[in-house]
Amino acid sequence: MQASHSSSECSSNNSSTSSCSCKAASTCQCAIIPLWQQLNTMTAYGMDLKAQLAAREQHIAGLQQQQSQQQAAWAAKFASLAALHQQQQYKQQAAFASVIASMAAQHHHQQFQQQAMFAGLAAATSAALQQQTNSAAQQLDACNAEIIHLQARLTAVAAESAARAEEYDAFSAKQLAKLSHLHAQLAEATPELQMHRRRSSKGLLTGQLGSECQGSPQSQALAAATTQLQDSKAEAAELQQRLEQHKQQADAAMACLAEQLQAAEAVAASSRGQAEFMSQRLSHLEACSSILQEQLQYQQIHIMDLVRQLDAEQAYSSSVQLQLAEEWLHSSSLGGQLDASKARNSSLESQVIAEREYSSSLGSQLDASEARSSSLEQQLAQQQTLTSGSAAADLQRTSSWGSSSRAVSLRASSSSGGSTDDLGIMEQFDCGSVNVVVAKTIVTNGCKCLM
Repeated sequence: MQASHSSSECSSNNSSTSSCSCKAASTCQCAIIPLWQQLNTMTAYGMDLKAQLAAREQHIAGLQQQQSQQQAAWAAKFASLAALHQQQQYKQQAAFASVIASMAAQHHHQQFQQQAMFAGLAAATSAALQQQTNSAAQQLDACNAEIIHLQARLTAVAAESAARAEEYDAFSAKQLAKLSHLHAQLAEATPELQMHRRRSSKGLLTGQLGSECQGSPQSQALAAATTQLQDSKAEAAELQQRLEQHKQQADAAMACLAEQLQAAEAVAASSRGQAEFMSQRLSHLEACSSILQEQLQYQQIHIMDLVRQLDAEQAYSSSVQLQLAEEWLHSSSLGGQLDASKARNSSLESQVIAEREYSSSLGSQLDASEARSSSLEQQLAQQQTLTSGSAAADLQRTSSWGSSSRAVSLRASSSSGGSTDDLGIMEQFDCGSVNVVVAKTIVTNGCKCLM
């Protein structure tokens, strides 16, 4: 009921203020909500990628099982052809073994270099993402704390302004009642004063006649009339004095009202200036929110790059498996070289197992990094949920007097200037540690108005 009363009163005070708003303070919070939606979208996308990776690993496991079955079949074929090609095996074993050993060494060296490069790149990217996430969390915490503090201060200022307005209205009503009473007394005393003046003029004429007729029989009556006239003059003088006193009291009351009106106008001007300053700070907060959105987009680009790198690594693993399959096909045509092929296959299998273990360790490291990023995002989401709850409570408190929400801002105490990292642009909008400046507001008919 109070909120509707404030909204109805807001349209009737446009003569003394340039703009009037009775909405709740939710501009900055509404600007932060898309950030969390993007975070949720990014988290869902990461879970989808994990599911795709698991499906690809299962597919690779199926291919490896098929490969082992083919190897068993090839081993049986090699056993049947061993008797026929045993002599050729002894001749070609040395040359073939040297060629295979050189190829395996070269392949293992290249694969080790690529895996080391991918591991270093993943570690650096994970560290950079973690640092950016921590910085964004700190900045969001600072902004949320600033918003909560400013909302609390605005509530206190609104309550104080409402109390002052009530006191001023009560005093004005009291003074108006006094003035009305004085005007009524003056209106009552004016006819009586005029009557006494007429009596005084008649008394003077009677005195003159009495001086001429002192020896007449009416001298005693004239003396009595003269006495009555003197009494009337004394009473008229007393009434005149009372009238002057009432007039002085009325002048003093009007002067006091004029001083209080000037003081109220000064407070209103100060409140309008403070409200404009807080509106500018609110604009700074909105700019900070837009910068945070850009940083989230940059992190999404980094995640896409990591996904591309994983796809490239899987493609390289697939090419290696294809090369192994081609080598097995080539070795099947050389049935007489069964022992050398078995030794080579055992060596290649051990290398594949070692490479799988190393890839698994890299995958576990990447999963741990993603888990840490997910944990940080969940903590940010919980903090934003708490901040949204407190902002909603503040909104319900401030809606009773129809306050405007465009009165908060942020000023950082960090040093100005640019930075070499990706977060240096945040310092241009002063989103470091927070100093609070709170404005006084004026409430007109239950509605806070901004000039």
